[in-house]
Order: sequence, then structure tokens, then C-alpha cells
Amino acid sequence: MFSVAFSPDGKTVASASHDRTVRLWNIQTGKCQHICRLHTHLVSFVAFNPDGKTVASGSQDQTVRIWDVTTGECLQVLRSARIYENMNITGVIGLTEAQKVTLQALGEVYNKNENIKEYYQPFKKSQITPIFN
Repeated sequence: MFSVAFSPDGKTVASASHDRTVRLWNIQTGKCQHICRLHTHLVSFVAFNPDGKTVASGSQDQTVRIWDVTTGECLQVLRSARIYENMNITGVIGLTEAQKVTLQALGEVYNKNENIKEYYQPFKKSQITPIFN
């Protein structure tokens, strides 16, 4: 377990675990009410919204997920741009095709037609605009 947080009313505890789950525990009964399983890598932290209705979890999968405390349902996924998001490697020499394919999978942009000037992909609704470029 990496992180725990108490709900504002003190009735629920959320835990973040290495097994990629967020668990919501009833303090009075000691029973796990919900196991939230949508992260694809270990979960590093959890924090409650001040209203106590939702809990946020952060994971090594590079996402923040917002969970409904009552149902355990994932309400929203926040994802920052990947490390190579929108990096333009058009015209770069010395890269193998395998390296280009790998960089494309990580978010870079490559245009085989050198005359195309539109290199940037629009951010998806679920992505956060990076602060630093």
C-alpha cells in the first residue's frame, strides 16, 4: 500500500496499492466497499474531494482517475501529454524505422511528405495541456 486518505466525514478510507487498485473501506465495519480496478500500473496516491463524494487516484500509468465514492465507478480520466507528444521528427536523420515507429507510439509526429506543415495533433478531451514544452 502506497497511500491512504480519510474522507472528510471520517467514515471512509481510500487506499492506493501496488496491485493497481484503489480500495474504499468503511471505517465502522472494516469492510472494503469498492475495489476500483481500471489503472494499468501501480497506484501511488489517493485524495478525497472536500465534499467527500469523489476520490482522485494517481498512478504510474500516467493517469489521474476520479472515482465516485458511493458506487466505485470511474467518473473521469485525466491524462497528460506523453513525453514525446507532438515532437516533430520530420527530416531527422540517423533514426531507424524501428526507432521512428517507437517514437510515434510515444506520441511524436512524423510526416513522410516534407511539404506538409501541419505537424501537431489536437489534444484529446481527456488530456491536460502540458505546462512545459
